[in-house]
This record gives sequence, C-alpha cells and structure tokens, in this order.
Amino acid sequence: MFKNIGSNWVVSLASMVAIYFLTPFTIHKLGDDGYGTWNLINAITGYLGLLAFGVPLASVRYFAEHVAQGEWESIALDEALESSGVRLLDALDLRGVAMVECKREVGTGRPVVMEANGRFWGSLQLAIDAGVDFPELLVRCAAGEHVPTFREYRLGVRSRWFWGDVDHLSLRLRDVRHRGGSRLRAFLDFFRVRPGRDRSEIARWRDPAPFLVETLQWLRILPHGT
Repeated sequence: MFKNIGSNWVVSLASMVAIYFLTPFTIHKLGDDGYGTWNLINAITGYLGLLAFGVPLASVRYFAEHVAQGEWESIALDEALESSGVRLLDALDLRGVAMVECKREVGTGRPVVMEANGRFWGSLQLAIDAGVDFPELLVRCAAGEHVPTFREYRLGVRSRWFWGDVDHLSLRLRDVRHRGGSRLRAFLDFFRVRPGRDRSEIARWRDPAPFLVETLQWLRILPHGT
C-alpha cells in the first residue's frame, strides 16, 4: 500500500514540475488562442472519460488473471491451420509479414478466424527463441535475398513475462482468502522454471534497458508509454 501511495506522490509531483516548466513553452509555440483550445480539448477528454463507467479499471483484474501470466509455448505446426491461413492471405493478396489469429469453437473444436493483420505478433520473441528469427528473414527478403521455408524449430520453448507473473501471483494470493486454494501452490508455480527451455520475454542481459523501463513503469515511477 505504501509503495503505491509513494509512487503516486512521485508521479503527481513530477507531473506538476513538468507542467510548470512546459506551460510557457507551450504558450509560446501555440499562442494564446491555441493554448486555450488545447486546454479545452484536455477538459473535454477528461469528461468523456466518465462515460467509461470504470469499465477499464474493472477489466484490469480479469485481464491480469487470464492473460498477464504471460506464458507462451512453442508447439507443433497445425497443417490444417497453416493451409487455411495461406489460402486466406493469397485471397487477400497479402505479401510480407502477416499474423492470422484463430480460436477454436468449444463445442466443435473447429478453428475460426478472428483477424488477419499485416504486422508482427505479440509472441514474436518466442518464435525467435525457438529458432525462427522473423525480423531477420524480413530484412533478407527486403534485400532481395532468397529465404528458404523454415519448418524446423524447437518445440516446448516457453516465454515468460516476469511482471505479468508477479501480477498473476498477487491475484492468486488474494483469491486464496475468497475462493480457497493453496498459497504454497501459487508460489511453486511462480518459481517453476525449466532450465534451457524457459526464456524471459523482456529481461535480457544483453539489453537490460527494456526491463528496467518496464520495472519503473510497474512501480509507477514512470508513466506507461514512456
């Protein structure tokens, strides 16, 4: 509790200092009329936030419980899904990077396409750790090199998101008081590590800066989006 209160005070103080020093600069660049319009837009945006009725804040708990554990694992390629995805991309005449996302119907087990995006996917780091470096392949394609098809990669590689695991552990410990369960089991699952197969998605010794920034954001010392 004291950590959250202290971090909120630090963020509030930093915001006040930033506004104090940036206001003259903003007025100089936008002018009196532009600065007034800017303040009006900020006020309207704040009032529009009331229309959310607290739904974003309420959804954080359930999102963290079901997603923030942050574990992905490399599995064998489903040939039926592959062929369906290729046909879809051919029909769209989409060339280059693409992500086709599917879900399986609970009743029938039939895969259903949710979306197709011309971008890299959230579990990209897992693919790289499993042995397929898609960004490198994209650069080679852009350079005009011939890139062979990759069908061999490591199975069972698991990508873990540390702060997502911490949030998930906190929720499990909190739910023990309401829905029962074992605190010991929650801690054992948190510290369960498979050497040689588990990889951290963010924390890397060769590039510690992203994990440092994410840690400061989790502690609410830095705002998200920094």
